[in-house]
Amino acid sequence: SDNVAVATQDGTVGDSGTTQFGTSIRLNSDVPVGFRIAVEDIECGDKLLSWGNVFGVANCDIQTGEAVYNKASVDAIEVSGRITTTGITENFVDYSPKYSSDSICIANPQRIIDSKSAPKFMGYQRDGDRGIGTRNYIAVVATSSLAASCARLITQRVEHLADVLDNLNGIVCVEHTEGARANASNTDIVLSTLAGFLLHPNLAAVLLVDHSGAKVQSTNIINYLQSHHDDIVPVTNQTVIMDGDPSQSIEQGVQIVHNWIVGANSAARSAHDVSELKIALQCGGSDAFSGITGNPL
Repeated sequence: SDNVAVATQDGTVGDSGTTQFGTSIRLNSDVPVGFRIAVEDIECGDKLLSWGNVFGVANCDIQTGEAVYNKASVDAIEVSGRITTTGITENFVDYSPKYSSDSICIANPQRIIDSKSAPKFMGYQRDGDRGIGTRNYIAVVATSSLAASCARLITQRVEHLADVLDNLNGIVCVEHTEGARANASNTDIVLSTLAGFLLHPNLAAVLLVDHSGAKVQSTNIINYLQSHHDDIVPVTNQTVIMDGDPSQSIEQGVQIVHNWIVGANSAARSAHDVSELKIALQCGGSDAFSGITGNPL
């Protein structure tokens, strides 16, 4: 069974909480939301388990209620400034299992598939070399944490529109905690991630929501696309800027999404070779909520 749990909110020394199994835990160290806490005493050398999988090895004794950190997480906290790093030290190292080449087997390495008999799937053909989508959504994307509330309110106003449509799977909000600070060390990663939504084959349109006081703006995302993916045409997109009265920005965003509904719902599935199907083989590595909270796409 797991010997750590994920914090669902920021906690400080002395706070108490309960695991999903009813176990009461009292914190003896600060822990930011998304980081893990020991739910039992862990001895130096013991493996750390989350969701039944080993992800680390303790390099010192870890007490119940103590947050667990590797070097990367300590560095990330120090850069983010979310909580003080005073007293926070690395207490586990990543677990890297050793594999033998004898345990790897390649089945049918010379297999040739006849294109006429190849499996098919029903998907949405996207223009501009974006590929084939398996779903059809409109996304409202906050370009920074400062724009998150506006993006959420716009989505709440329009998400019901997809309920009665046959070909539009939904209208989803994409919000996050980054992009606000001018001196953040992860701006390139944020730009790369947000730019990916404009290239995503599961999207029919994207509304970008800017906040005038944030570091990351939609113009930065478009410039990133032109520099790194100039061979792919982005999805239909427009920008709403939060500057002054937020209600005006919300109304503008709602109207833009309304204007996209008919076109997005007109998309139709067609048959495509399975070779066109894109399957993600690597986790985004975002945080401990990966696998707990679902990707809206």
